[in-house]
Amino acid sequence: MSKRPRVVCIDELANKSFDRRGLCKWCGSDEVVKNGKNKGRQLFKCKECGHQFFNNGKLPRARKSKEAVALALDAYYEGQSLRKVQRLLRKFAKVDVGHDVIWDWIQKYTPLVRDYLSTFRPALSGAWYADETILKFRGRQHYHWDCIDEGTRFVVGNHISEGRSMDEGKAFFRICASNKPRPHTITTDGMPTYHRAINKQFYSRIPHRKVNHISIEHVKENILIERWHGTLKDRTRVMRGLKSPDSQIPNGFVIHYNFLRGHQSLKGKTPAEVAQIDLPFEDGWSDLIDWSGKWRTLCQTENPN
Repeated sequence: MSKRPRVVCIDELANKSFDRRGLCKWCGSDEVVKNGKNKGRQLFKCKECGHQFFNNGKLPRARKSKEAVALALDAYYEGQSLRKVQRLLRKFAKVDVGHDVIWDWIQKYTPLVRDYLSTFRPALSGAWYADETILKFRGRQHYHWDCIDEGTRFVVGNHISEGRSMDEGKAFFRICASNKPRPHTITTDGMPTYHRAINKQFYSRIPHRKVNHISIEHVKENILIERWHGTLKDRTRVMRGLKSPDSQIPNGFVIHYNFLRGHQSLKGKTPAEVAQIDLPFEDGWSDLIDWSGKWRTLCQTENPN
């Protein structure tokens, strides 16, 4: 009887991806051999994942250096417009690309990094604050739901919708609930949707699993989430509006906020550091993109089905 293939947990592969420092740009393996030349350039082949590549300092299937891509994403999520990022790359990285190429990088790498980081579980304080704010996509009003953890300042979840119905509230808290363990309190404003959606998602008859919903009347009592919304609005104001509710921009900004921006209230640490997500950062977005690509390749290689 043949043995069943071992299914490797994606969380295990997520940690494995940043431990790899081998030559293979796809999976980080050391099992790499020379595989002929193409137009005078040395080709390599990975014996582990099977990919061929040039050792040119670029990301897989990319024409520009990894450093240029990372600089573009970092500058963009710090609040620079696409045109300013374009000028920044030309001036400091000596890379001349169109603003549409920078936009393609953002749309390509942001969801990849988001999927990778979703495998890590933050150690949260359990006191959550939730609220929604208005964002406009091509002039059309949408609601951006957010939830932030008090002790770590970690943005627990975000969701975009056209309305504030019960179904949208449940979808929002379903996203937040993927971060375990469950909270002990959730503070919101007095909108009825919150109370019903929280009960639907977190209801339990077991006392120690009970989630208390605190409804407030004044904005100042929900200052944590209001500060986050102010930061988000500062970013979208520079963009002069978003084009689509399917945009990766809000997700990318959450990543930048949680993992790369130090907070004065956290003594210069990021929310991820305070939430005990121990990633060995050396170069911000460059590391995130590199690890995420390796993680995806490892998932495809070790769990082919």
